[in-house]
Amino acid sequence: MHYSLVKIGNTFINYSPTIVSGKFHSTENEIANFAVETHDPENDTLVFKIVKGPENLQCNMTTDGHLRCEAIEDDFYGEDDVTVEVTETDLPAFQQPVAVTKRLTIVIHGSPDKTERFFFDSNDTIHTDVHPYLRHIILVNANRSSIHYAGRIVLADVDGGEVFAPLPRFNALGDAAFSLKKLSTTSDIPLANYTTKRYRTVEAYDVEFDYSPELKGKMTLDFIAKNADDSYTPGVTIDVYVMENPCIHGQCHHPTLGYDACKDPARSLSFSGFECVCEPGKHA
Repeated sequence: MHYSLVKIGNTFINYSPTIVSGKFHSTENEIANFAVETHDPENDTLVFKIVKGPENLQCNMTTDGHLRCEAIEDDFYGEDDVTVEVTETDLPAFQQPVAVTKRLTIVIHGSPDKTERFFFDSNDTIHTDVHPYLRHIILVNANRSSIHYAGRIVLADVDGGEVFAPLPRFNALGDAAFSLKKLSTTSDIPLANYTTKRYRTVEAYDVEFDYSPELKGKMTLDFIAKNADDSYTPGVTIDVYVMENPCIHGQCHHPTLGYDACKDPARSLSFSGFECVCEPGKHA
């Protein structure tokens, strides 16, 4: 009888771990915390790390799979991706650890933000008053040009895709009229000089008043707008005082209070108490 020796070897199969998670959800302006879900058939110990970070989020990850993300820019919303790697550890010496990577999607859901309103006057000075509202006063002389550029109303919102419906109300003076001319482009409006916010929706309207030179008195434009969800923007009120001005070549003067008194809106009602001071060689 003959015997032969047969060597029997054990083959150990190390199955690859799997990253189960694929998409996470959070809300605008919140610090997001996620637990990356995985599966390993042998229940091996796994170590996690980020191999490629997102563009718009600052993320860090613990070795046990907890992901923490915060938007780099305030009011960011939308989708971004982070690629993570999972590696087996604490294996027997005869086994090779397996590493897998996966790109995870992080969805930041937007929340409604309040629209901001800016006003640039005819000298390009910006006005940002909000509470209770912005009121701008303009003094113009009668017997001068009948068209007056009042300034530019700018509506800005950090949310994209906002649509505004202007709701102006005009208290006219005689046959006076106003116009709101919507700008076709707003890229040249220097909001970045006054705020660090990134506005994804910007609309702007140039405001003009058209009136007869013979008129005197006051006209008022109240501007407010409404967006698609029926929220109202901050308003702006523009008062235009057309001042009585019989001085053709000279200029208004008050015998006691001087030239500054001529800026009193009361002159839109009457020239009484004022006088015309002639320029040399001319008649008032």
